[in-house]
Amino acid sequence: MSVVFSGSQRRSLALSPLGDVADWPQSLRTTAQVVLSSPVPMLLLWGEQLTQVYNDSFAVLAGHKHPTAFTQPFHLCWPEYSTYSQPIIKAVLAGQSLSYVDQYYVLPDHQHATELWLDLTFSPVRDEQGKVAGILMIAVQISRRRTALKQTSKALRELNETLEERVAERTQALAQANQQLQHEMLERERVEDALLHAQKMEAVGQLTGGIAHDFNNMLTGIIASLDLMKRYIAAGRSDEIDRFTDAAVSSAQRAAALTHRLLVFSRRQSLDRKPLDPNVLVNSLQALFNSSKGAKIQLVIELGQDIWPVNTDTGQLESALLNLIVNARDAMPDGGTLSIKTANSVLDGRTISSLETVNSGDYVMFEVSDNGTGMNPQILAKAFDPFFTTKPVGVGTGLGLSMIYGFAQQSGGHVSLSSEVGVGTCVRVYLPRHVEETQA
Repeated sequence: MSVVFSGSQRRSLALSPLGDVADWPQSLRTTAQVVLSSPVPMLLLWGEQLTQVYNDSFAVLAGHKHPTAFTQPFHLCWPEYSTYSQPIIKAVLAGQSLSYVDQYYVLPDHQHATELWLDLTFSPVRDEQGKVAGILMIAVQISRRRTALKQTSKALRELNETLEERVAERTQALAQANQQLQHEMLERERVEDALLHAQKMEAVGQLTGGIAHDFNNMLTGIIASLDLMKRYIAAGRSDEIDRFTDAAVSSAQRAAALTHRLLVFSRRQSLDRKPLDPNVLVNSLQALFNSSKGAKIQLVIELGQDIWPVNTDTGQLESALLNLIVNARDAMPDGGTLSIKTANSVLDGRTISSLETVNSGDYVMFEVSDNGTGMNPQILAKAFDPFFTTKPVGVGTGLGLSMIYGFAQQSGGHVSLSSEVGVGTCVRVYLPRHVEETQA
């Protein structure tokens, strides 16, 4: 059911406190429909300013105040009735219904003073929340009292029934929406749990598969060498078994190195912590870096001024930096620039993006960057995963970055990684600043 107003009325309403009819609440729409469709003079006062909406029958009673009175606040339109109307308005807004019989009324007219006798009814109109939002006034001329009362009673009954139906429909719709929302939340939790479980299983499978593959290759070398040694000894050729012994020892050493890397990754490797000067360490490794980078790559070393000392395992830090140099070299097969930097850095937990929570404080940053091939977002997301590598089979173990990550975390530091395809990669290792303890 829609409310029908003329074009001028709609424009007047749009500029009033009631606003556009399309935005009205259902309770106002329904009441306005009753007012407009009733042959009995009806006046609806709505909102805090008691904005007036009335029908054609009431427009006759408004006299020369119509059409200005339409959408005008009640107190501005009828100041002459303020003493009479204020107690009534207060009572009705409090929820009371009032009736006044045989009320004397002079029709507002510039030319003629027409006297009328009216029966007036004032009723509260409630919104969807049950609060009094308006006042419905019905004016019945005494000569048509019986007919008007019947029509008014029917209109009010329809109004109340319509409001109750609307409230019931809205309540049911809200209940259904709430039930649907609860169902969607439960389904989302179930899907998230399933996804998390699948990711955990994939990570465990990748880890165990990588370990099993590498150890199988190493054990194969040891077992094959021992088997050949037995055959040669049985054949009386003991003097020829040295090469098999060396092969078995080499495979065993590779297995020990793999175990060491796994311990570093899992942060179970004991660190031989010692205070050291970062710039002195990098300078001491410059010759090793030059021999590892390749002939086509230019090495640039930028050491910060007054770099703070760190307390960490020198061998592990050297291994981490060398691993990053080798990764940068492999990312620049046609040559490029490889940069190594040191700098003091103060982190506040928002400075860098790290896999784990960043503890605020003073750190020393070791940066290794290149302008090589770079990594796409999919590869970048897996860069720290153990045994994940983009290198050919047999070239890399996929433990380099994961080992560096484990070493940094075990040292109380952090690692950040940024990369872009065609631009290059930058890895920053942050180790906590070492502060000498002074004795009192």
